[in-house]
Amino acid sequence: MIANLAGRVDDALDIVAFAVARADLLDRLAFDVITVPPLRSRKEDILLLAEFFALNFTSELKRPFFPGFSRTAESQMLEYRWPGNVRELKNLVQRLMILGSDEEIGLEEVKQALGAAPQV
Repeated sequence: MIANLAGRVDDALDIVAFAVARADLLDRLAFDVITVPPLRSRKEDILLLAEFFALNFTSELKRPFFPGFSRTAESQMLEYRWPGNVRELKNLVQRLMILGSDEEIGLEEVKQALGAAPQV
C-alpha cells in the first residue's frame, strides 16, 4: 500500500490530502507500540535468550548439539550491560557459535567476543 502511495504521490501535501481523503489509511497503518525495558533491566531473560539463540544457531550451522555455556561465561553475560540490547546478545551468541568448537563455551570466549563487539 505504501509503495503504491509513494509511487503515485510526489508531494508531501498530496500525501496529507490523500490520507485525509482516505481516513481508513491511517487506521490500516496504525499499530500499537509495546515498550520493553532494556535487556540489562531484565537479567532473568539474558540466559534464556542466549540459550534460545544458541539452539537456533546450532540448527542453522547443522551442528549435532549445543555444548552449553560454562557457569563463569553465564556470569559474564549476566554482568555485562548490553548497550546493544537483544540484538547485541544475539550477535554475541552467533559469533560464539561460528567460532566455537563442540566444547562448552567458556569465560575467555565470551570475554573475547564481547571485546570484539562494536561499542554502542
